[in-house]
Amino acid sequence: QNNIDFIYPRSNMVLNQTRNQYGVLQPVIAKVAHHNQNIKVFWYLNDVYLGMTKTFHEMQINAKTGKYRLSVVDEIGNESAVYISIQNE
Repeated sequence: QNNIDFIYPRSNMVLNQTRNQYGVLQPVIAKVAHHNQNIKVFWYLNDVYLGMTKTFHEMQINAKTGKYRLSVVDEIGNESAVYISIQNE
């Protein structure tokens, strides 16, 4: 049983990063569920640290067009990852 599950995105998804009315790229919002809501979760994109969440496990992702490994690790070592593609419009 995995303690961390990706809600969004799922593995092998193609994500379109769209622009707002001012032409600014909008981030993709990734979400995970953890059996322990109060645990710290650390986020990585291709092994580059993005940040930490606690309680609400959501992370903004801004990235260039390409293929990525999005991974999360909790403070006790449980890990989950998905492989995604990002396209900028």
